[in-house]
Amino acid sequence: MRRLLTDFEILQTLIDKICNSTDDELINDITKHEIPSRFGEVVNLIAKYKDRSFQSLSSAEMKETNYIFTEVKLIHRQTTFLMLANKLSKGVSPSDVIASVINIQNICSSLNTKEEYKTEFGVAEIEFPSQHTLFNKRFLKDIQLLRAVFDPKCIFPSQNLTLKTSESFPTTCSTVCTGLSINKHCDLSEEQLTSIFQNMKHLIGSLTVIETKYTSGRFLAGLESIECYEENIMWFMNNKMKELGLLNLTSIACSSFQISMNMKTLNMPNLKTMESTNPNNSKVEVYIQSESTDFCMTIHEVKMFMDIETADVDHLFSKYCKPDITETLCKKAAEGCVEIYGNVEIGPYTDVAVMKDVEVIYGSLTIKETKLKNFDFLKKLKYIAQMQYKPAISVQDNPNLVNITFPVLKRIRSETTESVVFKRNNNSTMSFCFELRQALELTEWAPTFDDLSCGELEYE
Repeated sequence: MRRLLTDFEILQTLIDKICNSTDDELINDITKHEIPSRFGEVVNLIAKYKDRSFQSLSSAEMKETNYIFTEVKLIHRQTTFLMLANKLSKGVSPSDVIASVINIQNICSSLNTKEEYKTEFGVAEIEFPSQHTLFNKRFLKDIQLLRAVFDPKCIFPSQNLTLKTSESFPTTCSTVCTGLSINKHCDLSEEQLTSIFQNMKHLIGSLTVIETKYTSGRFLAGLESIECYEENIMWFMNNKMKELGLLNLTSIACSSFQISMNMKTLNMPNLKTMESTNPNNSKVEVYIQSESTDFCMTIHEVKMFMDIETADVDHLFSKYCKPDITETLCKKAAEGCVEIYGNVEIGPYTDVAVMKDVEVIYGSLTIKETKLKNFDFLKKLKYIAQMQYKPAISVQDNPNLVNITFPVLKRIRSETTESVVFKRNNNSTMSFCFELRQALELTEWAPTFDDLSCGELEYE
């Protein structure tokens, strides 16, 4: 029931924004489809049962709640398609408008009659007023518009890619709509795959590469963007694959990006944006690991994910590839260092001025036994990325410390749930617990103060 109310609130916000917009054409479309009045009826029904927490309902009331679930889902779907059709009619690029194009044909074929609609959702016994039916001529025209915009020659039916099925792959298209699956049944060589995908820059649908014999994923090196709807990006159990090799991939719009195989390097240097298609999670779940003990990620790749605020970086299981040390990338804090490769320890005799230009620490930050009152000396520190099972931040035995807010720190990364640890400092620092948790988007376990979480501190 919580999911229903969440979906309802999202839909309410969407409709409110549409009705308050200056786009008369879109407002007229929404009005013609009687969406405001239908939504109003749903509002009344939810209000009727919300106070009862949808509990102890009679058979007739359960039918009404089934209607609520169905109608909220359908209003949301119809509103979305009307918005898409409106944008497309104004000349907006199709690939910028819809990430679910490969599902349109299936949706259209299933939305034929009112009876099919009822059966699909298992509520055939409910009598819907005529104004609540989704299937009217105008709506079907909207669907047909969406279908017509995309060149059918650039749609590859979702199936296993093999030598035989590759004959129908749209090799001349730069944007391809498909649920692309490359697995153990694929009898194409890496050279053949490279040739097939050489013109594909944008993939709309999903990508699964599993149990293949290939040594590299560079056959998709030309791919620049991947947009998913209800599917994900998955590379699993490719035991001979030593690198991912998505050299030009810059944009991902999916709910998750999962890589688990025997690779030694990632080799994906240009990712810039990630957008979650999961309505219940604003971040893309990024899961990267390898069975090879030699696997490492470059500091550039780790920083690339840290830079993308919508990327969940908690499941990057890797060590760092050894970088080349330069004047700005240092192993120890010194004047002019912008990034530090290794752990940083601030002690009683540390000249904290050398930290004034540091933006990234590829390791841990420990502040121990100092007379510091605050962290103002970390003027530019944005990221701390610890790839081992250690806290990213450890602050201990600083009796004069009264303010623990970091000037510009955005994100940290650590394998342990106790990623930020404070011990035996000035007790006044504990009052910053929730503020620090919110600022760094930490889990319910972090930060901890003398082994107590924020919630536990409230009861002390």
